[in-house]
Amino acid sequence: MLNLHLCSKGKYACAKDIVDFLAVPENWEQLEIQQPISLSTAHCWMKQMGWKWKQEVKGQYVDGHKCEDVVTYCQNIFLPAWHHLQPQMWSWKVNSGEDNIIIEDTTEPQPSTYCYTVVWFHDKSTFYANDQQKL
Repeated sequence: MLNLHLCSKGKYACAKDIVDFLAVPENWEQLEIQQPISLSTAHCWMKQMGWKWKQEVKGQYVDGHKCEDVVTYCQNIFLPAWHHLQPQMWSWKVNSGEDNIIIEDTTEPQPSTYCYTVVWFHDKSTFYANDQQKL
C-alpha cells in the first residue's frame, strides 16, 4: 500500500510523502502503527523498500562527445552549418604588443542591410550559474 502510494507520486516521490500519508490515522491500521512517523524513519523505510536518491541532472549533458551518434551529428550537420554561417559571423583578431592589446574587427564589410550572425560562447560556470537556486 505504501509503495503504491509512492508510485502514484511519480519520479519525485520523497520521504515527506510517506509522512503526509501516515498523518491520516486511517492509514495507521493497515501498517499496524500507533502514531505518525518522523521524516528520518520515512527515509529508512524508503531505503528498505528499494527507493534510491539521486540528484537530478540539470542542463546540458557534457559527456559523450565520442559517441558514434554525436560524432556523426558533429561531422555531418553541425560543422557544415557552422562553415556555412562563418562568412556572416563577426570576427576579431587580437594583436598584443609589449604594453597594449589591440583588438581589430576583421569582418568583411557588407551592405548596410546585411544581417550578421553573432556567436556566444560560455563555459560550464556560466551554464550552471543558476542550477542551485530555489524557486
